[in-house]
Amino acid sequence: NPQNKFWRIMGAVLGIGADLPYCRRVEEIKRRHVALWDVASECRRDGSSDSSIRDAVKNDIGGFIVANPSVRAIFLNGSTGAGKMFSRFFKDFGSAYPDIDVLVMPSTSPANAAVSLSAKIESWSALLRYLE
Repeated sequence: NPQNKFWRIMGAVLGIGADLPYCRRVEEIKRRHVALWDVASECRRDGSSDSSIRDAVKNDIGGFIVANPSVRAIFLNGSTGAGKMFSRFFKDFGSAYPDIDVLVMPSTSPANAAVSLSAKIESWSALLRYLE
């Protein structure tokens, strides 16, 4: 969704140009040791609303963590989509991975208009302390 503020927020927090081509933005975010990872590996979805997600299949977060042992935190993009799905799929995550923090951030979706862009940037800036 072009109205989604994710890249604008990442630009403000990490200094990545939101106007860069997508593949370059992904390269830049990786260079800063941030990984993008979907909670679901596949699903059916009608429209852009998280509430329309059906038949979601959980992604192998355990395999990702084993392959990337430097993971210190997981930031979930919103409480209604990623947050709920993560909680449903990974109920025992905290006991399995006690050294990895899980933070639910304000959704970058345009549907989350109640939270200002500046407030979202401030919240998402929490990821900086994990990159030190």
